[in-house]
Amino acid sequence: TAMAPATSSAQVSLLGNLSASQAAGSTLLIADAAGKVLAGFKATRAWQSVVLSVPSLVKGQAYKLYAGGTLSGTATGNYYPSGSLVGATLLGSFTAGQYTNPAPAA
Repeated sequence: TAMAPATSSAQVSLLGNLSASQAAGSTLLIADAAGKVLAGFKATRAWQSVVLSVPSLVKGQAYKLYAGGTLSGTATGNYYPSGSLVGATLLGSFTAGQYTNPAPAA
């Protein structure tokens, strides 16, 4: 299961838990309601949850997660700043919010 940002984080994040696992090597794209890709990733192992926190997310707005499509832009590790939804499959829609981990027990 994906972990949300720490309680000290003020940045909006997106937490998506899927009903089925996605394969290693798969492409993940996150797009806004208008279909603009905000970020993309190339998975190095099987995954079923994702946490994304980028400045362009707006609290309360819905975003869509896709498998497939095309990654573009200069990669930083497995992160790509853009991509194309052509050939992508919708995995689900999730609402961005102020998701945080609970404070550790004393």
